[in-house]
Amino acid sequence: MLVADPAVYSDAEGYHLFYTTLFCKKGDSFYFSFDPAHPSDCDLSQSAGMTAYAFSNDKGLTWEFRTSPVIAPPSSLSWDATTETPFVTRTGDQLLLFYCAHGYRQGKPFAFRYQVGVATLDLQGASLHTRLMDPSQQFARRAEPLLPYDVLTTSFTNNTQEPSVVASESGLDVYFVGLRVSLPDQPIDNPDQKILGFGLGRAKLDSSLHLTSPPEGAILEGANITEVRTWSGATRVFSTLMGSGGEFHKDEKIGYYSSVNQVQWDGPRLLLQARESSPYENWGLMAPTVALEDTEVVLFYTAWGTQAAACDYSSPTGRVGVPVENSTRCVYGTLGRATAPRLP
Repeated sequence: MLVADPAVYSDAEGYHLFYTTLFCKKGDSFYFSFDPAHPSDCDLSQSAGMTAYAFSNDKGLTWEFRTSPVIAPPSSLSWDATTETPFVTRTGDQLLLFYCAHGYRQGKPFAFRYQVGVATLDLQGASLHTRLMDPSQQFARRAEPLLPYDVLTTSFTNNTQEPSVVASESGLDVYFVGLRVSLPDQPIDNPDQKILGFGLGRAKLDSSLHLTSPPEGAILEGANITEVRTWSGATRVFSTLMGSGGEFHKDEKIGYYSSVNQVQWDGPRLLLQARESSPYENWGLMAPTVALEDTEVVLFYTAWGTQAAACDYSSPTGRVGVPVENSTRCVYGTLGRATAPRLP
């Protein structure tokens, strides 16, 4: 139905893609695809955003998809009822899946007020592909958020979202996008709520995932839906750049920052933008993730494309999309791919 918020982990097997999609539930089963010939099989109003997995052994040209979520939905009114923007790293024989999520607070929906969480999966000596293609295997959630939101005062951590993780000598550096809001104790869809600012933050964890250095503020203002990598002594931030301010990610672009000290930054440099000539990415681009090869960088991202007609779920060519422009057009999300030489 949707491939969004990609995160690629690469190893000797190939590329492991973790992404956000919608799942429909029928009985005890989850479905990540939609059949327009039988639209009643999936009640889209009851679908849920969850984390999914796919694998490629040809650098992302073709993919094998797991059809069930890698993190099961919580059984109660949880803070992480809907998970998004995964990032995966490995420590020994354990996979760590970081994500952001929103759900419930004090038993009530707390819409789009995100917190960063983490879940774990023991590989037990198996490869990632073998382990994750087994539908019985799922990451175990940590019950409490790793980076909780501030609901008391307007601050950089009113939302903590879109994590990206880099190993350091002392443990793990968790980068995330922090959001300041005008009403800290209210959901984002409150009509009086205002977003006052956002940027890239950093927190430090030890090897046991205990917080050793909490976030203090943005180290890079204006960065959004990022992935952070380090090589050749520099921090590299692949970022979503804001668009024209239109609805639903309109005209968003992919950009790049770099820094040798995380104080002074070069950028943003524009890497990719929407193409009117492409029906797959003529609306906007977001959520970059990279796989680093010896001689090239392989970039993946969420590509939003439109059709000049209303969303139609029941025709033979029907797809799941997002209505825009007063429902006169429909936006679809797919996975984009681009490459560039890897320079020092």
